[in-house]
Amino acid sequence: MTACLLLVAEDSPAALAAARYTVDLARRLSARIRVVNVIADGVLTDAVTRVSGHPDVDGRRDLAGRSVLAHVQHLARLEEVETETVRLFGTSPGPSWTRPGAPDPI
Repeated sequence: MTACLLLVAEDSPAALAAARYTVDLARRLSARIRVVNVIADGVLTDAVTRVSGHPDVDGRRDLAGRSVLAHVQHLARLEEVETETVRLFGTSPGPSWTRPGAPDPI
């Protein structure tokens, strides 16, 4: 059975460092990586669009998500690590994760 590592990818410095670490770990373990990029909801997009006046904030967020997935795929390809990429859209789980007794989302 082949191991599969899960990586949630975004474009922050910490997330990109985690991506490099995950690719290295996958190579060492002969594992594959499922790379996920999540767009929580359109609330941020709507707010930024209103404040900035830029008409294509949604398109730019989409492009940023696709770019980070492509970057991680490139890193993995250099190390001959198999990847699967997934883009997820939905609403944020909100503060329920922090409630005492709330189920672990992972």
